[in-house]
Amino acid sequence: MPSGEFLAWVAEVDCQIIATSGLVFFQRPPYNGNLSGLEAYLMNVYTIPMWRGQGIATALLKEIISFVRAI
Repeated sequence: MPSGEFLAWVAEVDCQIIATSGLVFFQRPPYNGNLSGLEAYLMNVYTIPMWRGQGIATALLKEIISFVRAI
């Protein structure tokens, strides 16, 4: 999506995607807790079953949080 409203993160092993997550940005009217009105929605977190329970989705989530805090 060229507008940058949706971003995706993936985890790969041997050139195979094993986990993914998406982030959607949207605009709301500004309010006291968020003067810019810009908000984000984390969606579609998925890990291939054989890779679950190893902290991969957690690592993706940490990366997304770091990214959002930096903007």
